Amino acid sequence: MCDYLVEKRVKMFGGDLASMDHSLHVRVRYFRPDLVKEYETQTGKSIDETLPIKDFEHVHYHMARANIPMLENLGGELAEVAGKRVDVGAFPWRWINGEGCICRVVAFQP
Repeated sequence: MCDYLVEKRVKMFGGDLASMDHSLHVRVRYFRPDLVKEYETQTGKSIDETLPIKDFEHVHYHMARANIPMLENLGGELAEVAGKRVDVGAFPWRWINGEGCICRVVAFQP
């Protein structure tokens, strides 16, 4: 999916989810061993078999290399603009030397 977005030269993308990558394919994997064990019990496979470390945070890194910002945990009235062409503004906190932060995200309808 992110290859397609890079190819189409999108300017930014987002969604109403906690992470663009699988929940256990981000850093939570290292500080929540209980979730890893639960995953392995439910799937019957090791986490490294199904979510190999070589692809760790694939979407995050792939999009960052293409200089495409991601907006995660979007909320609000998304249904009101879903499927419509809108201009989107993301207004982050001023965080010097930060790599990500809270933003106010606004959809401007024509």
